[in-house]
Amino acid sequence: MPKEICGVRMSEDVVEPLLPDGDEVEQERERRPFRDRHFVNCDVDVDGKGALYVKVSESHHLPKLRRGKDNPEHNDDVEEIEDLPFSGWATVSDDTVSAAAECGGEAEALVFHFPFQTDNPEDLKERRAAGARFIKEFVPGERKKEGCTAR
Repeated sequence: MPKEICGVRMSEDVVEPLLPDGDEVEQERERRPFRDRHFVNCDVDVDGKGALYVKVSESHHLPKLRRGKDNPEHNDDVEEIEDLPFSGWATVSDDTVSAAAECGGEAEALVFHFPFQTDNPEDLKERRAAGARFIKEFVPGERKKEGCTAR
């Protein structure tokens, strides 16, 4: 089990439920410019198949959490994640975790998109919980890696 995901130190018990069984784990972290900002793609493959993907985008402002009819991608199964270790917001659904965190470095905020690449864990409630644990641990590490100064 990897001790880091794309350069962010992670607990094994946070990563393990999200990855399928396999022998070889490969990771790639790519930071690329886009207009006047950057984005980061983090890909984790297990035995050559996509297992985990996180996209991190810089933003000039902390986007608002849009719920219900204010959200053009309205989905009743989206739940807000509570007790975050960063300033911002996070949500989880059956197939995606999204988050936005204040940064204060080169960018005012970082926006995270984490679609589940596998059916691990198979139980949807457990998958949501695993996604929430992952984002709570990954976001603070990625904020530090990107030089964020906000708390």
